[in-house]
Amino acid sequence: MLKMKNHCERCDTGLNLDSLAFICSYECTFCLQCALKMDHVCPNCSGELTSRPQRENPATESHTPAVWTETLSGACHCGAVQIELAHTPQSLT
Repeated sequence: MLKMKNHCERCDTGLNLDSLAFICSYECTFCLQCALKMDHVCPNCSGELTSRPQRENPATESHTPAVWTETLSGACHCGAVQIELAHTPQSLT
């Protein structure tokens, strides 16, 4: 699950769950102003900074994450391979 950090790693501005923020693939988190100043490039990994998804405040969320199943199919030299993965959010375990 994506960590929703509560501050900009560059200027320490506070960020709420629904604040506009930018993250790299390692979840380094920056405010809009810092992301713009850095040309949307993470100073830690040189990766692209993209808009972070927004979440509602946990106190106001009205739903619980569901358990889901996905099937991955592929092929190898010995025939088709199928793997089924069950995902359970950590909050439910």
